[in-house]
Amino acid sequence: MRTAAIAFALAAPMAGFLCGQPQSPRPEVYGMVLEPGSNQPVVDAKVTVFLIPDPPPRIVMAGQQDVYLTTKTDINGRFSFQAERFGTVRVRVEKEGFSGAAAMLRPPTDQASITLDKDHPRREVQFQLGRPGEITGRVVDEETRKPLAKVKVAAYQADYFEGKRRPLFGGAAAVTDADGQFRIGGLRPTQYLVAINPVSQEEGRIQLDFKKEDFEAVEQDWERTWWPGGRDPDSATPLRIASGEVVNAGLLVARKGPLYRAKVSASSPGCAAGELVRVFMVVRTGMATNARELGTAPCGRDFLITRLQPGACWLELRSEKRTPEARERALVAVEIVHKNVEIKTGMGR
Repeated sequence: MRTAAIAFALAAPMAGFLCGQPQSPRPEVYGMVLEPGSNQPVVDAKVTVFLIPDPPPRIVMAGQQDVYLTTKTDINGRFSFQAERFGTVRVRVEKEGFSGAAAMLRPPTDQASITLDKDHPRREVQFQLGRPGEITGRVVDEETRKPLAKVKVAAYQADYFEGKRRPLFGGAAAVTDADGQFRIGGLRPTQYLVAINPVSQEEGRIQLDFKKEDFEAVEQDWERTWWPGGRDPDSATPLRIASGEVVNAGLLVARKGPLYRAKVSASSPGCAAGELVRVFMVVRTGMATNARELGTAPCGRDFLITRLQPGACWLELRSEKRTPEARERALVAVEIVHKNVEIKTGMGR
């Protein structure tokens, strides 16, 4: 009994000492989900948390992370959760009818990775989810001022790179109705330009059989113009679309413009009989590169590329149906201003 009493007497102050010590706070993340533009709370949004292994994998594939927990935002768009340990968590928010509001090629606004450590056991984060918006307007002919039907219009995100504007196509386009009216929907909240595009779907068509007069010909189509403004993308004024907003771009004036031609002569000493080369039109805007295949042409034979809009691009030729060590390629800069152009280049390895 005496031994037990002594043990109890020693344990009691020790327990009190331990209980009196401040406990380390559990790692916690809290924040809000708002609609861009209005800053209204997004209620009942699903918040999914993924616990990143420590050390993290070199490559994380979509769908390979286990869900750690899920929660939802309250009536004020707020949420919070605690993690079992320090480390990195990835948080994603979503709600039906909403999407992340960031422009293309920028960090998304509907997910983030957050690191919790002993110096930063609590972190605050804010997300944005937006409802799709719309741009409406009307297109008329510059000469007659009458409405134009079946004119192609498209919305481009007004992004910037190194201080220069670069329109990014987000897949939103429309065709004007009989009254020249159009409606472009499904737009994520950000800034947009509206472009009137040529009717032809064959911009950059390859023509193998041609005469001198074919090369000298100049075609016409609706000129690509940017609105509001009506000229180039640098002088146009972007339209800001908030969450769920419908914005009228006003009256867009379409005018006819020339489509030019390029005569291509590409020499290649390694051409085989009947060999074809693949032809690509490459457009570079800042860090973004868009390569569109125009078709094929006989290796070493001259050909025309028709229906070219004024502007700058690159022309790429590839001889790919060879062994890797024998393949040849050509990449040449092309600038079309006010006339048809001749392009002479050689293919090499």
